[in-house]
Formats: sequence, structure tokens, C-alpha cells
Amino acid sequence: RIFQTEGLRGTYRGLTITMLRDAPAHGVYYWTYERMREQLHPGCRKSGQESFKTMLNAGGLAGVTSWIGCYPLDVIKTRLQAQSQSSSPKYTGIVDCFRKCAREEGYHVLWRGLGTSVARAFLVNGAIFTAYETTLRCLFNNNNHDSIQTDN
Repeated sequence: RIFQTEGLRGTYRGLTITMLRDAPAHGVYYWTYERMREQLHPGCRKSGQESFKTMLNAGGLAGVTSWIGCYPLDVIKTRLQAQSQSSSPKYTGIVDCFRKCAREEGYHVLWRGLGTSVARAFLVNGAIFTAYETTLRCLFNNNNHDSIQTDN
């Protein structure tokens, strides 16, 4: 329906704010994960032998930190993407949306729902990083095991 009423431009609504949200958020995300891994299990970056608890907590904290930093931009992005362009749009752009939200509802609106998001982020990102690191271990160990068998 968006494509039919707004064309290709409508399908890309919110792309700029999404990039502004995601680029720094992902930098914070991966930096926090690596930093927390090392803090929770010193030396694990070299040995690759951190515990599941370390992976879960480091991943969870990375997700929480990332969301805290980008949440206001996510609120703006969601409002811009959700508005209908067929009638007169409420917001003309990122800055206009920010100003109107703050003026009409107060700055706290930019943080509404953060608690739920960070709770979800902790669980989801803890699981994601644990699955990722565990998969790498399995692949790395299987490749080493296979190469040892073929060399004999």
C-alpha cells in the first residue's frame, strides 16, 4: 500500500534517521561487548574461553548500552515512519519531529518505553552473542579436528 500511494520514496521513509541511529549505536554495541567480555573474564579475548555467563552478561550489557544511547532517535524514527503521507504529514523531517514531540509532550516522551526495550535487549543480545561465540567455537574446533584427522 505504501508503494502504491507514495511510490519508491515512501518505502525509504525514515532511512536517514535509521542510519543516524544505527551507525553510532552499533559502534557502542560491539565496543561494549568486547570491553565487558574482558572486564568479566580477564584474558578471554586471547584465550577465547569465556564462560556462557560472561557471554550472556557482556552481550546483554552491550544491548542495553546501545539502546540507551539511541533510544530518542528510535522514537523519532518510529514517529516519522508511522505517519501517513497521503494526507498532510504531521512532521516535515527529523528536527521538526523532535521539536514537536518535545514541545507537545515534553522531553520525557523520547524515553517512553525504554524500560521494556532494555529488558528485551538484555535477554536478546545476551542470547545472540552467546550463540555467535558458541558457533565460532564449534566451527573452529571442528575445522581443527578435521585438519588433524586428514593430516594423519
